[in-house]
Amino acid sequence: MKPNWTDEQKNAITWRNENLLVSAGAGSGKTAVLVERIIQRVLDEKDPVDINRLLVVTFTNAAAAEMRQRIGNALFQRLKETTDRSLAQYLQKQLSLLNIASITTLHSFCLELLREHYLLVGLPAKFTIANEIEKNLLVEEVLDGLLEEAYGQKEASFLGLVDAYGGREDELVRKIILELYAFSLSQPKPIQWLESLSAQYAITGEEGLAASGWSVFLQRQCRAELAEAIGFLESAMAISAKPDGPESYLAQLEDEKNMLQQVCQQMEASRCNGAAAFASVAFATLRLKGKCDIALKEQAKAYRDKAKAIALHWKNDIFLGSNAENLQQIQSLYPVVETFVQLAKGFYERLQEAKQKKALVDFSDLEHFALLLLEEEANGIGQALKEKFVEVLVDEYQDINCAQEAILQRVSRENNRFLVGDVKQSIYRFRLAEPGLFRGKYLAYSEGRGGRKIDLAANFRSQGEILKGINFIFAQLMHSGVTEIDYDEGAYLIPRRTDSAPYPIELDIIDVKEAKAAEGGDTSTAQREARVIGQKILRLIEDGCRYQDMVILLRSTKTWAGIFQEELQLLGVPCLAEVNDGDVEAPEIMLLSSILQVIDNPYQDIPLAGVLLSVFGGFTPDEVATIRIGEKGLLYDGLLAAQEKDISLVLKEKVSAFLGKLEALRYIAMQQPIADLLTKIYQDEHLFQWVGLLKV
Repeated sequence: MKPNWTDEQKNAITWRNENLLVSAGAGSGKTAVLVERIIQRVLDEKDPVDINRLLVVTFTNAAAAEMRQRIGNALFQRLKETTDRSLAQYLQKQLSLLNIASITTLHSFCLELLREHYLLVGLPAKFTIANEIEKNLLVEEVLDGLLEEAYGQKEASFLGLVDAYGGREDELVRKIILELYAFSLSQPKPIQWLESLSAQYAITGEEGLAASGWSVFLQRQCRAELAEAIGFLESAMAISAKPDGPESYLAQLEDEKNMLQQVCQQMEASRCNGAAAFASVAFATLRLKGKCDIALKEQAKAYRDKAKAIALHWKNDIFLGSNAENLQQIQSLYPVVETFVQLAKGFYERLQEAKQKKALVDFSDLEHFALLLLEEEANGIGQALKEKFVEVLVDEYQDINCAQEAILQRVSRENNRFLVGDVKQSIYRFRLAEPGLFRGKYLAYSEGRGGRKIDLAANFRSQGEILKGINFIFAQLMHSGVTEIDYDEGAYLIPRRTDSAPYPIELDIIDVKEAKAAEGGDTSTAQREARVIGQKILRLIEDGCRYQDMVILLRSTKTWAGIFQEELQLLGVPCLAEVNDGDVEAPEIMLLSSILQVIDNPYQDIPLAGVLLSVFGGFTPDEVATIRIGEKGLLYDGLLAAQEKDISLVLKEKVSAFLGKLEALRYIAMQQPIADLLTKIYQDEHLFQWVGLLKV
């Protein structure tokens, strides 16, 4: 049975020879559309495309595997259905090509590129990808060395920076260096990006200040927060206008609303002086005349106090001086920023050198080395890939960063990109994703510049009442001034399920501060939410519902499930919960995990130290310290060098025995099933007896 595609889905499947951006809302069938587009490209009667001439980029390895499987299933189904011999042969060819097709994550694509061309970027043939522990240890080692050298040089700029940001401890300095380094990795040219930071503080003249990123950001943020303050005043006015409301507040609230609107208008001027715009902002005491409902009066006052707090925060805390004073303050920060930039650059360069010595790369290295290959016109790699890939299809485009975008550009032609995503679902900004890339193309393509956009708003997953509630809630929360996008009617999810039940959703908002004050401050947020939900369940039971008809969904059950279970039971609500019983963190499980990590890769200091100090290793803390002292490498390097050191014969024999045991286990791990390896570890090391003693 063929799917009943919507018009928008048909367009996303069939439009050709132009860049397309598909804004696919939740439950809109984007994966099915993407697979169908690929299948139709492969089976196009006029211009068929071999599956290995498409580059399909997904966000995770699991998504890539699923995509490959779905494409394979679709091709196999067509093969079963056809009676055309030539078509059958063609489909069989595509199924064989599917194994080598570029359906992959961007990191895997870059890794494959580097495996083939490692010499061109100066990588050794046997480079490996650093695991998190290795990378973190290397980062700490390099950063320690960088700061130790900086302290030794005693330059005034560095010492002044430490005094300003660190005092006796330099944790904040370290944190800033690492954050600058991490963000630079999301850019196509990390070093150039770092060097550009200082220029933002080298502003001259008030015109330069008005055009600077600082001014633009502050004005945008200020107008957004003042709009929120005006909304609070409008709420206060609505309450004041109610029967028995504090009607005498209305005139003053109206004046304050007009005052903030005038400030917003002034802030829109490109040369606006923030201090001047807020100079006339003042809030007189509210005067009540006549009688009114006390509760309504307090509600109106509370809304007005929120508006007042926002406006006075900008007046008293942000816009403290004139443009000239603000300019001077920004310029005074230039040497500080320049020092941080030089430290971050030094850290970047030293860490690259350290990784190269150990033949290690991390995921950001994969991107930047691949970009180097693609940018070098002389090697012809980028041009060859442009000619090879008839189309470049990217899923979850809203989570792409700037470096990844640069890679995609260099393997794409002018009109063969098919980008799928939903900026409302961008959740990886903490991983330095740049949803602005999606928004920029969405606006440009909407105007016909560079490509065309398609909106997939029909939702086939959720019932209509749920979508109605979601649309309403997010329309209140998401505005371009605050969340960078407007959740308006154009962004609404349109219900397409035919079995929608007529049950509206409800939204309960818990004021944590008020609840904490009412309960004496002795309960956690999880407890308060559990009590609200439990009381709601009891009311539903009174209305005829059954306990088994209800489910509580939590973002994480690890810490909250147990609390919810306890609170619900106190209310008399029976429940079942997936509560972490702590077995994973039991000593015997943690030891076994460390042993397996060391067998896999002994160059991991933390697991190796844990194994050495355990019943498995049998070393004392002093013995481990003796092995480690004087070694600049990792702990395993110290073990390998221990037999040449001037240490006791007993310790040398212990080291030799441990290394022999480890080598034997590594051999078993390569030759035999994991069950045999685990049995060997537990039986030979008497770990069963040790675990038994732990449980006594």
